[in-house]
Amino acid sequence: MLPHNALHEAIALWRKTKHPRFAAVATWASTRTLLEAPRAPVAGGRKKADGEAWVALYEVGDPLDVPRLVASVGSGTSAVAAERVVLLSKVNDPRVISGLVDLLGAPPYRTQTALPFFRACVKALQDSGDPRVRPALEALAGRYKSIPAGELVSALLRRSAESLDLVKPGPLPAAIEKKCAALEALAARTPLQGSLNRATPSRAKLPR
Repeated sequence: MLPHNALHEAIALWRKTKHPRFAAVATWASTRTLLEAPRAPVAGGRKKADGEAWVALYEVGDPLDVPRLVASVGSGTSAVAAERVVLLSKVNDPRVISGLVDLLGAPPYRTQTALPFFRACVKALQDSGDPRVRPALEALAGRYKSIPAGELVSALLRRSAESLDLVKPGPLPAAIEKKCAALEALAARTPLQGSLNRATPSRAKLPR
């Protein structure tokens, strides 16, 4: 199986189970595929044409475009970024969850006018059903002291984390476990920098 095919299967199985193991495989498969066939970053800018280009790329619906779409969320105004987050949340993709946690870990906006952006990120994370979200929000809540909107954002993250159940991923059903093991074996044969674990974005720090 090629990494591109593994990406599609891992995303489908993550949607079914929301298990972090499939999220890790999806990240590996995406990164591996894009290392072999890189795609240009989405052009940043606040012009109308830049926003339209982002939406046009989103509407193509190619899973391999998700990383660069997420990476460019903050290239416009905070209001535009909030709209992009809402769109990305509809993709139902574990890499969007990792990407949003990355964004919250290094926010492109820091003032109170950007609160709709932070709320959009938090809602997308809350609605994802991903068990990695609550620990990630708890960890992020204490990291906003140095920005103007820090107190408000920290309170938002803390309340959101508390509203989620603390879920520890359990064992997978036998048939799905077999598929997961096969995908992980594929990733282990062609690792990124020597470890599947390193396929997860460095700033996301999502529990596994």
